[in-house]
Amino acid sequence: TASYYVTTRYNLVKVHNNRVAVIGKLSTLNSRRYPYIIHDSANTQLLVDAYGNIVTKSGRKVGELRKV
Repeated sequence: TASYYVTTRYNLVKVHNNRVAVIGKLSTLNSRRYPYIIHDSANTQLLVDAYGNIVTKSGRKVGELRKV
């Protein structure tokens, strides 16, 4: 299975079979409800709330950020 990490340069990377691929970027938003956004080169956007929940623009939870 793959693992996903945010780097110190705010890249979202996927690690699978000892290979690392940058798949997106974590950026800040000027929003109290969603202070972060994850986006990729196709402009897919996922919002991150103050608790680390990752949600679609329609509000469906699709994951979470955790400190490791």
